[in-house]
Formats: sequence, structure tokens, C-alpha cells
Amino acid sequence: MRYSNLDMKIREISNRRFQVFLLPCSGFRDKLPGFIRPVSRPRVRRFQPWSWQFHMLLLLTYAAGVLIADQASKRVVQKRLTAPFSWGPLRFMEVRHRERLYQPAICRGAMLLIWCLALFSAAWLHGSGLWLQSPLAVLGVGCALGGAAGNLADVLRQQHIIDFIDLGWWPVFNLADVAIVGGLALALLG
Repeated sequence: MRYSNLDMKIREISNRRFQVFLLPCSGFRDKLPGFIRPVSRPRVRRFQPWSWQFHMLLLLTYAAGVLIADQASKRVVQKRLTAPFSWGPLRFMEVRHRERLYQPAICRGAMLLIWCLALFSAAWLHGSGLWLQSPLAVLGVGCALGGAAGNLADVLRQQHIIDFIDLGWWPVFNLADVAIVGGLALALLG
């Protein structure tokens, strides 16, 4: 079966979304090049930018990043910082924050449950469309949850929290505390 140059060009121009169907009339084949109609394709489920699932994946990624950074900084302070060290207005020193609340296993379990409830609440608020819809709010909630997870990991593992940043006029804190406060501010602004 031979095709004219015009038919061949139409076949070359057509892409995956469109197919060229030639008219079955043999007498008009050279004069009528054919027509183009859309071809239906099965839908493929994937993450759409800024979909609910994509937001939750980002939230967990931000939380994991903050958790890893917080635990790494605490590990460096425990292993390397032997004496207080000053750098500009900051003073770095290891302080172990102990509370009686951190000792009983039931209290540590309750803290873990509260953290899980906070995660599910954030997912519900975002999924319902009521709040936390912007990417900035998702970043903030992820940072806050990651910071809380960092302090919770210290409480679960060691029954105390390691703080190491001292401003002199403010209580000693760590990166997890910065992530919690900064993350909540971002979530409220976003």
C-alpha cells in the first residue's frame, strides 16, 4: 500500500496523543490527507506536584532531615566538646536536661503517643483542606515534628535531653528546639 507525501508527513507529525486515520475512500486519498482524533489512554497514578500525598512525603522528608541533623549535632557535642567553646555571641557547652517526667516508662510512652497524634493531626488538617495548605506551612510542620522527634528520641533512649547552645541571657537549647519554634512560626505564617 503506497501513501502520498502528505499522508507520510501527517504520520510523522502525529504524536502519542493523536493518531492519524486515513479515510477509506480510495478516490479521495490523495486529495484528503486524513483526520486526527484524540486517542484515549489509561490514566497512570503518580504523585502530582503539590498533591496531598506529595505534601505528606515532603513533610516526612523535612522531619527526617531535622531529626538526622539534630541527632548528629548532639552526637558531635557528646564526642568532641570537652570544654565550653565560644564563637561570637554563642557559647557551646553540653548540658543534660533531666526531668522526673522522663524517668517512668509510662510517661515516655505517653510522649510517643502524643507525638504520633500530632503527626496524624497535621495530616488530617492538611488533607481536610482546613489548614496547612501552602508549601511553607508543610515545611514548618515538618521541621516542628522533626525537632520534637529529636528531643523525644533523647528522652526515649537516654532519659534526658542534650542541650548545647547558650546565649547567656536565654536558657540553653539545641537544634531541635530551634526547629520546633521556627517550624511552628513558618506553619502559622504559611
